[in-house]
Amino acid sequence: MLVVVALIAGYAVARARRRVARFSTPFDCAADETFMRSLREKGYAVREHAIPRELVLACAEEARGLSHVMKHGQIQNGLQSDQGARKARGDKMVTLNPRVACNTRYLPYLMDKFDLLRTEMNGAVLEAKDTHADCTTFMLAVYPGDGTGYVRHKDSDDAHTGRKLTAIVYLNEGWKATDGGSFRIWPGDCGDSDPCEEVAPDGGKLVVFYSNLWHEVLPVVNGSARIACTAWFSNRADLAAEIIAEERAAKLDQALKKIALKKLRRTMNSGK
Repeated sequence: MLVVVALIAGYAVARARRRVARFSTPFDCAADETFMRSLREKGYAVREHAIPRELVLACAEEARGLSHVMKHGQIQNGLQSDQGARKARGDKMVTLNPRVACNTRYLPYLMDKFDLLRTEMNGAVLEAKDTHADCTTFMLAVYPGDGTGYVRHKDSDDAHTGRKLTAIVYLNEGWKATDGGSFRIWPGDCGDSDPCEEVAPDGGKLVVFYSNLWHEVLPVVNGSARIACTAWFSNRADLAAEIIAEERAAKLDQALKKIALKKLRRTMNSGK
């Protein structure tokens, strides 16, 4: 009987070790010539089945378990306003910091894979542009399937690019085209009138793109929860400069509005 128990325990340990090994395997995108060529030429690249299905399901379940700490996503600077009645941003999100992630088991595996990817991308593309990313930040976002998405925007400013690259892994098992929610991106220097490209948010899919590219999330429908984990590869010094520039621009805009309002009041009073 003791032998049987020992064998079962040994099998369980070996299985757990194999799972850890599979979950801990780096994305290794730098070795993928097709992936890297797309990233260099178009500014974004996609890899199917970048993480095992078991990890997709486990991370999605943990994401649903974090719904109580999620908040409605806020509009960031640089957002281009949408025309029409569509809500600009409809996700609920949470920043995956150590305090939040410590209550999960599988999301840290994904976070570690992202951080290894940052190191890969430094050597593969960023250092050739005389820059590098020295930190990774994470966000978990869920769109509830109520017809909202995230209108066309950028993750980083062109002049002071603190965020260098954005990486996304989708956690949607059995996603259907009729559920909407595709990721739309404008490659390279494309403008409003240029053709965009779309990527379905299938479970396990990895998307990496330069953070200053225009992109959006199309409306998610049919009550299907669209779950994604995002990582930003940033340079701390450049990010600080970007934040300072945004704050200065906001203060200048506020000052100009006050001046315009004073002039308007004087004009109205003089006409009495």
